[in-house]
Amino acid sequence: SYETDRARSVAGRAERRGVAPGEVILDAALASDLRGLFLVALYNWDLEAVREMLAHPLSVPGLGDAGAHTSQTCDVGVPTFTLAYWVRYRRAIALEAAVRKLTFDPASIWGLDRRGLVQPGWYADLNVIDLDRLDLGPLEVRHDLPGGAVNLSQGALGYCATIVNGQVLMRDGVHTGALPGRVLRGQEVPA
Repeated sequence: SYETDRARSVAGRAERRGVAPGEVILDAALASDLRGLFLVALYNWDLEAVREMLAHPLSVPGLGDAGAHTSQTCDVGVPTFTLAYWVRYRRAIALEAAVRKLTFDPASIWGLDRRGLVQPGWYADLNVIDLDRLDLGPLEVRHDLPGGAVNLSQGALGYCATIVNGQVLMRDGVHTGALPGRVLRGQEVPA
């Protein structure tokens, strides 16, 4: 849960049980076979303030460090969280506005021409979503980077298909084997 009310916090749970916060953490860790992770909201913990920022016409949601801290944070859930939480659950932003903020706006900021809108002559990579099912999966610790380095990963539910360059790349979270995309580097954006 990303809701930050005290009742859901470790401190709130400890108060209700009449135990020390450390005991709540240890019990949760043991219940997950020492595989559970704890969210410590350092930034944007006031979700009402985040809602106000997100509603601003010049804001663009996103967070990423290009993989520099893959053992400490997992930023891949920002688009899913934006749609599932802010659009569906909180109804703080319209679906159309959220999609634009996640596609066209960042493409424009980064100079990726003819991207982010579905219209003739533009590149159109698409996600087909089931908004009612859209949600983040649990964080997982993996060792799948070169040399077995630690990587935090987070899957999602509710993505029916991902279409890249007219080919289905993913269907219900499973890769189809198609590799229709390519990495864009620097000023290498096709005209």
